[in-house]
Amino acid sequence: MMRLVFSLVMMLVLSSCSGDSTESNTSTAGNTTQVTISLADVMATGALQGTGNVPTNVQSMSVQVFSATGVSVLGPVVANLPNLSLTLNVANGNGLKFRVLAFDLPSAQGATLYEGQSTADLTGAAITVPVTMNLAIVITGDVTSVVRAGVVNLTVLVGGVAPTASSPILWTASVGSVVANVWTAPNIVGLQTLTAQIDPAVNPDQDPNIVGTFQVNVVNQAPVLTLSATNITVTEGVTNTSITAMATDADVMDSVTYALPAAAPTWASIQATTGVLTLTPTLNDAGSYTLTVLAMIAWVWQRTA
Repeated sequence: MMRLVFSLVMMLVLSSCSGDSTESNTSTAGNTTQVTISLADVMATGALQGTGNVPTNVQSMSVQVFSATGVSVLGPVVANLPNLSLTLNVANGNGLKFRVLAFDLPSAQGATLYEGQSTADLTGAAITVPVTMNLAIVITGDVTSVVRAGVVNLTVLVGGVAPTASSPILWTASVGSVVANVWTAPNIVGLQTLTAQIDPAVNPDQDPNIVGTFQVNVVNQAPVLTLSATNITVTEGVTNTSITAMATDADVMDSVTYALPAAAPTWASIQATTGVLTLTPTLNDAGSYTLTVLAMIAWVWQRTA
């Protein structure tokens, strides 16, 4: 007679690629420009009441400065009523982008009502940067991580309120589509971006570059593996098939296969699709063994052109 003890291993077979980039920004004394941005001096669009008039629901503003490659180099810096104006010392450079947000509460809290951006080259001479303000678009979702084929329920606010007929929303997604404010995750693991913008055909005053974004991480879940028994005694020379491996997977797209590691005894095997173990020890195999059972999942990694 011989004694067997089983251990379980869940194996996830994935294929992915990723990249990281970093950028550093430094400034030294004498290499900066004094930049003034005043919310009351913005160039008006349909989102505001006119140049020099700040909507009464605005209580604070913030300014953030980005390099030409999109890296934040300053801010966000906040100003509150009654002085919605900021003067900043910004490191010189070309193509710097200034992003201005207006909020309905002090200290850049509450709903984001308006958003604007402008680009300027800084050479050391003090300037005032005009920024065109537009209705801000903010997206939230009920989850930020979802399994493949899972759904994300989205909410979008335009200028702090639900979209109206005069400012309808157009959705785009890095993969898949948004239908009735619901996005269904595809068979692709990784970070996906959902974007909303105001339909420029309906509201041409709105800058089409002002968009709301929401990122969702699509994840794969490892299978849960169990055995019909974990400790049995078998007889030498007699085939035993009383043990079955069983794996469940929350990812409905996955198919599970079973295997034994290369170090398993030659008299032990497992059926790849059913998980049935076949044990056929000989008289020379008497002893105590621990067998490891693998449950493996794999899928075709999809890409979009």
